[in-house]
Amino acid sequence: MGELVLLEIGRKEIDQSRIEAIRRIAGEAFVPISYGGGIREIGHIRTVVRSGFEKVVMNTALHETPQLAREAALRFGAQAVVASMEVARGLFGRERVCTNCGRRQTSWRPVDWAQRCEELNCGEILLTSIDRDGYELDLVEPVSVAVSVPVIALGGAGLIQHLQGAISAGASAVAAGSMFVHFGSRRAVLIDYPGRLDLPS
Repeated sequence: MGELVLLEIGRKEIDQSRIEAIRRIAGEAFVPISYGGGIREIGHIRTVVRSGFEKVVMNTALHETPQLAREAALRFGAQAVVASMEVARGLFGRERVCTNCGRRQTSWRPVDWAQRCEELNCGEILLTSIDRDGYELDLVEPVSVAVSVPVIALGGAGLIQHLQGAISAGASAVAAGSMFVHFGSRRAVLIDYPGRLDLPS
């Protein structure tokens, strides 16, 4: 495992109680860690970075205040700014970028928005297809080709083969959550990562 990504889905804004919580989380992490959820202003980004997170992940804020990404990249470096891009199929099956936790569909096509995020100096793109359970390889490939920044595939991976497929489609990295968590007879959580021999070379 190379990095951890903490996404608080649905959080509207970071408050003081959340600041204390993310500081504790960052203090327990011994790998690079990113945070997303409720990032609305440069002060939020400053707080997250000073709390020990290497990167911030933004989605809705990039649409509402795109200059925030440029300012963050200028102050903290482009490598600290990750664009979260959620994609859903709309009318006639057309893929469109979504905001507000997938509840609002924009007019942006995935490739165009990925290029826009690169123009805004985002250092990475976290790409999720919210329509299906598994990586959308037909989405990963064109987005990866369209930009020079790393594209991280996220969403629905359940097997090592899914990870391999996303890398083969052009993703620079893959992210997964539930496939690493197992519940035994006592409903205890066991974090289980694939060994190096299980991963594509």
